[in-house]
Amino acid sequence: MWQPLYQSEGPAQVFLLMLSWLIAAFGNKTRRTWKEVILAYDNMCHVNNLKVARNDLPLPGDLKYIWKDINKIIDSLHINNHCDPRCKTLYDPQPIKEKNPSFNTMACEQTFAWMSRFKKIVCFMPKTHHHFYIHRMVKRRNAYISYCYLHGCRPIHAKKLDTKE
Repeated sequence: MWQPLYQSEGPAQVFLLMLSWLIAAFGNKTRRTWKEVILAYDNMCHVNNLKVARNDLPLPGDLKYIWKDINKIIDSLHINNHCDPRCKTLYDPQPIKEKNPSFNTMACEQTFAWMSRFKKIVCFMPKTHHHFYIHRMVKRRNAYISYCYLHGCRPIHAKKLDTKE
C-alpha cells in the first residue's frame, strides 16, 4: 500500500505521513506484528534520523514503540546513491529480499512512473476532480495488479508511445 506525498518531500512531512499510516494500518495489532512490517523509502536514513524518531513517540500504550519496531529499508533503486556507509548497513534491502525474493521495494517508483503519463491530462482538471480521478485510477490499477499476481500471471504495462515518426 502506498500513500502519495503532496507539495514537498521533506523528512518531517514524510515521517508524519508514514506514522499516521502505520497507526491507521497497524495501530490495533500487536507489537509482534509490527516487527514484521517493512517500510521502504528512498530517503529512510534522513527520516529515521529525525529527533522525534530517535525517542519513544508521545503516543498511548505500545504505540510509542511502533516506529522503533518496524523494519526500515531504502529501496533497491536508491540504495546505491547513498554515500554514507551506515545507510548500506542499517537500511540495506538485500537481507529482506533474500528472505522473500518476490518483495518489490520499487513498487512506488513504478507507480509514479506509470502515473506520470497522465500528468498532462490531470493538469487541466479542477483540483477535486484531479484527486478523484487519480484515486480511482490507482485503485483500479492496484486491483488489476493484485488480480494478476493472485492468478499467477504478470501484469501488462502499457509502453510509452514513441512520438517520433
